[in-house]
Amino acid sequence: MVPENEVEGRDGGTGGSSTSSSTGSKCGGLWEWFDPLRFCQVLDGRRVLIVGDSISMLLADAIRFNVRLGAKDWDSRVRWGEPTGYCKRYRNATKEPADKRCWTLHLCTDLGLSVRLFFVRDYYLNSTEAVNDFMVDKSFDESWMGEIAAQNISIVVMNRGAHYIPDDQFERQMRSTLLALRQTHPDLLIIVRNTPAGHPQCWLHRKPVKQLLKLPHTDWHWDGYAAQNEILKRLAEGVGGVYMDVNASAVWRADGHIGRWDCLHYCHPGPVDTWVQLLHNMLLGLLVERG
Repeated sequence: MVPENEVEGRDGGTGGSSTSSSTGSKCGGLWEWFDPLRFCQVLDGRRVLIVGDSISMLLADAIRFNVRLGAKDWDSRVRWGEPTGYCKRYRNATKEPADKRCWTLHLCTDLGLSVRLFFVRDYYLNSTEAVNDFMVDKSFDESWMGEIAAQNISIVVMNRGAHYIPDDQFERQMRSTLLALRQTHPDLLIIVRNTPAGHPQCWLHRKPVKQLLKLPHTDWHWDGYAAQNEILKRLAEGVGGVYMDVNASAVWRADGHIGRWDCLHYCHPGPVDTWVQLLHNMLLGLLVERG
């Protein structure tokens, strides 16, 4: 735990007072700007798994970019030695290197601290129980959940990904996955990130929108994400998980996408850095303020 008097606040250039609890601000300890040292101190000795699709990989990369800002000891994404379990089966089934789907980083080593960040790619967050109904890739049928015990994970940040299925199937799959995860790992900190929709004709925008864009019904089903996020929130909180609402900020960022051919993924640096800020503050509340 980091002593309260070590926390330094910043006003973010808006002219407002800091929200750090050490400043006496009337805002209390509601928000802190991201600080790599603070982040590393809070997570020292812990292992964090980000699991989901390519957008979850954007979050994992944004974490390492923000933590590594100014660091003297930089290393790139690497696979975790000889892959095991899910990651090994993926490599054997697809003949691709395991680090196409699984990688890990040692963070904070330049500070004399140790945080392990893992990423596992799974589009649908299939649990073993959900596999028969919903898994698309039948070449391997073991769950990514095995990596939690194998890698001694203490925090998982999960997202099902922007791969639409009907609401009833979505609810059954996510209920099965979350229940299986909680039953097998009762002490695991589960953070469930919601899914922001893309923005139609994103290339026309050069700054955040002032009014929400209407989402037409297309094959991508972006207009259905809001309802499924509500389902996800209910299911996550039902197993004692924490719901991470990145859509609240992402919905305004039509300007942050890659471009004409990709209005779903975001650029680095960009809106996903705000997600890192949010995760940072969630972890402060969950790991420090609550002990």
